[in-house]
Amino acid sequence: MALNTNFPESPYAILDPAIRWFPADEALRESSSKKLMPPLVPQLRRKVGEWRDSGYLRELITGERLPCIVRSGYRGERGEVWLARVLPPPGPSFTASLVMTTPYVLVHLGEPQWQTYLDRTLPKLGAADRRNAY
Repeated sequence: MALNTNFPESPYAILDPAIRWFPADEALRESSSKKLMPPLVPQLRRKVGEWRDSGYLRELITGERLPCIVRSGYRGERGEVWLARVLPPPGPSFTASLVMTTPYVLVHLGEPQWQTYLDRTLPKLGAADRRNAY
């Protein structure tokens, strides 16, 4: 059983459903996947991929990916930079954070410019690490 050549090395990477584990040699994926896997498996993987694409935010300071519920209903676009108030999950049985405000989509500056700004200003706050400074 081989892994797809594009399979990420990091155990924390979010997997694309198209490159998930397959119970045979990768060369057989196209011709034999319907015979070797129950039909529900690829369907579930695709649905989970759609859910992940629509509900995860990546925090600029830490790079942490957060499953989020956006109360305003705004779904956003891949690559957008938002300014929003994000609250942690309300309890141990919850996994998603909550975006409390309608996100401000920052259109004139991209992520590299914000990282430069944060690198310049966060040390002035005197916190031991970036997360605490934020």
